[in-house]
Amino acid sequence: MEENKYKKEYALDDNGFLILENNELLIKDINAMSNELINNITIQDNLLNVKLKILSKLKEYCKIDKKEGVFPEPYGTFIFTSKKAFINRKILLQNISLYLGNIYGIFHTFLFQFNIIPVIEIPILTIDYNELYLRAIDEYFNILIKGKYEKHIFKNYNYNKENIKDYINIVTGEVEKVKRSKKEEKIKLKKDDYVYGTPYMLCTLIEKALIINLKCKLIYESIDKLTTLINEGKVVLDNNELITYNIYKNRGDKTLSENNDNLLYDILVKYNVIEDNSDNELIIKGSSVDVIKVVNDEGNIVYNKNKKKMTLASVMFSKYAKESIREEYMLLLNYLFGADNINFRNEIMHGNDNGTNYFNLIFSSILLQLFWDICYFDVFKNN
Repeated sequence: MEENKYKKEYALDDNGFLILENNELLIKDINAMSNELINNITIQDNLLNVKLKILSKLKEYCKIDKKEGVFPEPYGTFIFTSKKAFINRKILLQNISLYLGNIYGIFHTFLFQFNIIPVIEIPILTIDYNELYLRAIDEYFNILIKGKYEKHIFKNYNYNKENIKDYINIVTGEVEKVKRSKKEEKIKLKKDDYVYGTPYMLCTLIEKALIINLKCKLIYESIDKLTTLINEGKVVLDNNELITYNIYKNRGDKTLSENNDNLLYDILVKYNVIEDNSDNELIIKGSSVDVIKVVNDEGNIVYNKNKKKMTLASVMFSKYAKESIREEYMLLLNYLFGADNINFRNEIMHGNDNGTNYFNLIFSSILLQLFWDICYFDVFKNN
């Protein structure tokens, strides 16, 4: 039997929360996967493959628990759909927190110990997201490493500014010099450490990173296609169009929201580089308008305008996002933020707990790793 397919047995602790009684195999798998991450840290392709393997195992854990997991009352096995949704959500919460959260927590401890925490550089428009990120990891690593918040451990953090990557720039230390003992120490499943500002900030950062990177990905894929059409003589831009085209073509991968986005969208649609639809309009322009035909109370046909703005949900479930994001990461995004799953952002913003403390450190471990993976473009196909 594979390690991630064993029959897990849950019980209730004194406070009425689920605990995993037969956790030996899970701990073994957590140690193995965290060590795979650490041992492949210097080779980006290998590291990505390990990340995808971990997410695939997470999916398998949830699948097996739904079929064979042993849960106590009041969880148990339900017949009605609404109650099945309840237990499925609990299964998802257990597997995401215990499995994924602990793996990432061990990995992040290693990164901190060897001074290789990614430093994010986001061009400042109105909000300084770099400061938001530093405050998030300041609290997170204080609690992860020290178990208490002493503030400002990243105030004078040193990093190599020349190692810049992708649209949201990632800067890391020299990973190649890291040496690590091969000794594998057993861990205990972390359950009792809490961070109170980090999850709010990471939700915002995840949304910002996903929006920026999806937008830049769509724009520069489209610019490449338009360039090919121009070089083949199939498209001839007028003077105004050429000005807008050159703004994006000469900027490399550093573009962000600007007034030129509306002009660019019109050019891309005009020359059939992209489809004129609400998803593409939303990603490039930042908002879109759907015209919906309805019949009013008097029986007359009227057209209502439904304006959509760029949000985590609207971007995440857009057609382009589904085509561009790897299946494993799309599943994780859906697990975390889907309305029928954990719905983490909505739950924490509205103060809903549903018997789960979303300020637990292990949830922030997952959010932080997801944010880094978005910034590194690991979440995207053909990155």
